[in-house]
Amino acid sequence: MGGRHPGSIPRGAAALSVGMLSVAVVQGVVIMSMQPARAATRVCRDIVAASAEDKTSEIAARQKAMSSWTLAAGTLGPAFALWRNATEKSLSCLKLQDGTHRCQAYGRPCGISQVPGGQPLGVPPPVPAKPKAKGIDA
Repeated sequence: MGGRHPGSIPRGAAALSVGMLSVAVVQGVVIMSMQPARAATRVCRDIVAASAEDKTSEIAARQKAMSSWTLAAGTLGPAFALWRNATEKSLSCLKLQDGTHRCQAYGRPCGISQVPGGQPLGVPPPVPAKPKAKGIDA
């Protein structure tokens, strides 16, 4: 016998359905790709150099230097206080003649903005200037 089961779709119709579905998917991808991209962007400020920190151990001096950098960068907004987001960063140490260690951290603090050209997360938008009040003519 023909071998078709009741309720089955003929082979030609099945191939046509798959082809039409493929075209619909491709069209959907093309249409979606025409939308403006929305990606997180990095917003960076000028380099921040923390004060040099002297401690009896290098580990303590490194920790203090990092803490100083975080505080200094944090004055730009909480989003900028993360060392891992900074670029052009360096943490350098040297051992002084008296045996103490001096470390200094510097780097360009960066925050992440979810809107291209926008403010980083955790940073309030700038306050618009207030319009000047007009005087009353007498």
